[in-house]
Amino acid sequence: MNFASEIRTRVRQWTGIPVSIGLGPTKTLAKVANKLAKKGNGVVNLLHAGERDHALLAFDVADIWGVGRQTTDALARLGITRLRSCAMPIPGASASALP
Repeated sequence: MNFASEIRTRVRQWTGIPVSIGLGPTKTLAKVANKLAKKGNGVVNLLHAGERDHALLAFDVADIWGVGRQTTDALARLGITRLRSCAMPIPGASASALP
């Protein structure tokens, strides 16, 4: 995390451009972390499960990169509105319920 903060500081210092850094174990989670970093202190680390679970509770499914309106609506019909809900099994739900 210090390394990411150092990068952020140096880029700002050398270029004057503010940057946000999001770290995650997958491309999608890194994008989620980056979006959260833009709203927060500029650096978010979702590499650890505890931090990831807490952050995903507040993140809307509609804000996930690559998830469109139809999929968001289909997930809402299944009661899934937050990203954390996607990681929890839903009895009787299957991928065939999604567009």
